[in-house]
Amino acid sequence: MLLLAVRKSVEFARFRCSARLRFAWCPLVVLIAGSSLIRPATSQDAAPPKPVLVEPRIPDYLTGEFRALNERLSKDINPSENMAVDLVQLFGPDVFEFVLRRDSLAMLGIESLPDSPRFQYPRDFVAAKYPDLEPIEKEIRAIELDELLVQSGEQLWTAETFPELFELHQANAAALDFLVAASRKPHYYAPLLSEEAPARILSASVTIERRLPYLARHLASRALLRFAAGQTGPALDDIFAGRRIALALANGSPLDISIVKAQSIDAFLHRAVSVMAQSDAMTAEFAREYLKRDAELSSLPIASTSADIGERAILRWELSLLQSDTGSLHEFFELPDDKEFEALKKAPLSDIRWDEALKEADAQQDRFVAALAERDREKQAKLFDELDRDHVAWNESVDKRTQEIAESLKKDTLAASRWIGETLAQSLRPWYRQRRDSDDRAQARRDMAGLAIALAAYRLEKGAYPESLAGLSPDYLEKVPVDPHTGKPLGYRVDADGTAVLVCLGANRQDDAGLPFNDDTIIVLPARK
Repeated sequence: MLLLAVRKSVEFARFRCSARLRFAWCPLVVLIAGSSLIRPATSQDAAPPKPVLVEPRIPDYLTGEFRALNERLSKDINPSENMAVDLVQLFGPDVFEFVLRRDSLAMLGIESLPDSPRFQYPRDFVAAKYPDLEPIEKEIRAIELDELLVQSGEQLWTAETFPELFELHQANAAALDFLVAASRKPHYYAPLLSEEAPARILSASVTIERRLPYLARHLASRALLRFAAGQTGPALDDIFAGRRIALALANGSPLDISIVKAQSIDAFLHRAVSVMAQSDAMTAEFAREYLKRDAELSSLPIASTSADIGERAILRWELSLLQSDTGSLHEFFELPDDKEFEALKKAPLSDIRWDEALKEADAQQDRFVAALAERDREKQAKLFDELDRDHVAWNESVDKRTQEIAESLKKDTLAASRWIGETLAQSLRPWYRQRRDSDDRAQARRDMAGLAIALAAYRLEKGAYPESLAGLSPDYLEKVPVDPHTGKPLGYRVDADGTAVLVCLGANRQDDAGLPFNDDTIIVLPARK
């Protein structure tokens, strides 16, 4: 039987992860939670004052892998160059859970925060504009406003299109400008702390990053508003501010949930870019500048990064908790019934060699990391198949092996110790196939948006689209990307009317045209008028 402690940890962590994703995507939750924490934006006329910064300090009680992970992520980062410091100034200190607030500020090196632009969420905006409305009517208006935000991130719009959303953007102008400036900071480090006792990296607090996908929607929305108004430079500033935030988050917090948020942020901005590329308002100058900035920006890190750093730290920390907590260790060996549990009561658990357990856990994690890092599709598929077979074999034998290990612990301490490391690693293994698909989708979004812009520039400068994507290199793109899902050329054609169609297959790696479920990405670019 799989250890109860790990089951509880994994289930709790996955619940937390799903809850955090709901926070990032669900308008109502963001409205309710965010609006109670963020104060209205101030005037954009004056430059915001700066916080008082001191030498960052990690609390003494933070030990082991928890401390090592924070030290690694914050190494050589000056608070004045840390994007997270500016984000705390934007959100206010209430962004941290109350019990973690003091230590979080100390780990960031923040001694005090001045009054500065704070983000105003739709709920606060509606409450201020319509003070006499009934509470339920205010909630409905706020939700409707948030839905307009989603729509405005997928089309060109003006103040006349969505007047109330335009007012919200105006109210948040200073806060969004502050966010754009913050995105230029070279580093991102936010403290990883846990409210649990004992603390668990699995449930580390990531309160700052919860808000970032929602703010990215505002950047995408404002970029399309500005683009429609001919303010191409500011529109590009908003787009690349969001992309820099996604990149900083993904590199600065190597937890899988952080990577998911970074990819969602990236998706909002690339969707907006695709809308621009399909618009008659596109200019060659804008396209050239976008391609220049895009080439200067690195790609989001792949899943092997979080597996090697964040998830390895989680694995090691969970192992250390087993070592220090006899109760959890007994639960680890939980057997099907009381009679069989008698074997455990006699087992010399104090003889477990934890160095060997750690060595085996690391060896298992090394395999996961190596498989995720492999970029050749066929080679990676074989590695995934091997990992799947090993996991199935482990899962089928875990109950029997638990009893055998408990009964033979005294006879073969080494084998039992290694089994503990293997079992913990298998219980916490990454979902590697889904991770590769997420990596590919992130790369596809960037490639497709870049190709769409390059094709638009080509048409505007040469009068028609190229016969093939190869015609974009080297004048527009240094190298023409392939479909990241298949490694084969992307779909491309120019119709008789001069319309260009760009197609990237989805994770199923097949053409879904005409099927009820279609996960392909298709961008249709207009012919020259």
